Amino acid sequence: MCSSKVISRQLKEIERVNNDLFSAGLVDGDLFHWQAMLMGPKGSPYKNGVFKITMHIPPDYPFKAPKVSFNTKVFHPNVGVHGSIFPKMFENEYFSPIYTINRILTELHEKLTAPEISECDYFDETIAKLYWKTRQLLIQLLVHGLRSTLILEGTDLKFKPNDKDSHREEAK
Repeated sequence: MCSSKVISRQLKEIERVNNDLFSAGLVDGDLFHWQAMLMGPKGSPYKNGVFKITMHIPPDYPFKAPKVSFNTKVFHPNVGVHGSIFPKMFENEYFSPIYTINRILTELHEKLTAPEISECDYFDETIAKLYWKTRQLLIQLLVHGLRSTLILEGTDLKFKPNDKDSHREEAK
């Protein structure tokens, strides 16, 4: 089946289902360029957050993985500083036609609270250590977006206010 037909059918499915975890659609009517808004999972540090995602779907989809990235900055072990996403499902050798666009977005939503952090996964090691060692501190950092203010020295975590935080303190 032609990838355009597959993508059109999946777009109709997303419009029909009207999922409350995300919204998604075409950019300028281009079947191969999508934009999605992922809603932060309830009961998580991301609650009330809205995360903009871009998907570039290759012409040989669903046999090749789309290129998916966060446009909204997010502090997460499976998301790089420039928004690249690391889960294996986005690597062509692990990608399968069972990953519809709806399922991809649903899985991304799930990954916000259940990151892939095992020996065989790609992740930001510093953030992963934080995730496992001090989940509560990580929650505070996620909520406030203070990625640059945390220093990991051996097994100790130290909070170092950046310039913005120092000014905030002085303003009080």
